[in-house]
Amino acid sequence: MKSTLLYTGLFLASLLTAAEIVLLVVPHNADRAGSPGTTAPARPESRKDSLVAKIDTAVSKRDTVTVSAKDTLARTQTKHEGIAEAKGLRDSLELLRGQLAAEQNKVVAMEAKSAADTAHADSSAARERKVVAKLLEAMDAQGAAKILHTLDDKEVKEILFAVKKRQAGKILSSLDPERAARIIR
Repeated sequence: MKSTLLYTGLFLASLLTAAEIVLLVVPHNADRAGSPGTTAPARPESRKDSLVAKIDTAVSKRDTVTVSAKDTLARTQTKHEGIAEAKGLRDSLELLRGQLAAEQNKVVAMEAKSAADTAHADSSAARERKVVAKLLEAMDAQGAAKILHTLDDKEVKEILFAVKKRQAGKILSSLDPERAARIIR
């Protein structure tokens, strides 16, 4: 019960204080200068009016300073956030550059291995062509033509380039004329 009375008393006191502030700050209808349909009589400035003007000026200055401080704080925070974001982006960029360099090194290593494998395969294929060429040189042209008949034109051309010219001519003359023409193109 005592606490209820206490809260009620505090509430009434705050209402009275608010009413006094309103009466000090807000002028009455008759006192308003420049309101439509009324003319304000010239009256000397009272102490009450000067205090209200000072309070209004102080409040507006305080509000201006508060807004200015909030704007400055917001700009500073935005600037710091932008700097932090830029640093984060730079770190991410450096990380991606490192990953790209590692991937490029892998690609270079794979290309080198592939080139070595291809060179090895080419050299072993060249050795095989030389062996086949030696065998075809030892055979008669008719028998060699029958064997080459089963291979495609590209393989026959490569083998004939490895065979001696005289034997290659004999083998070509033993092949079908249309196929011989395709091979020597």
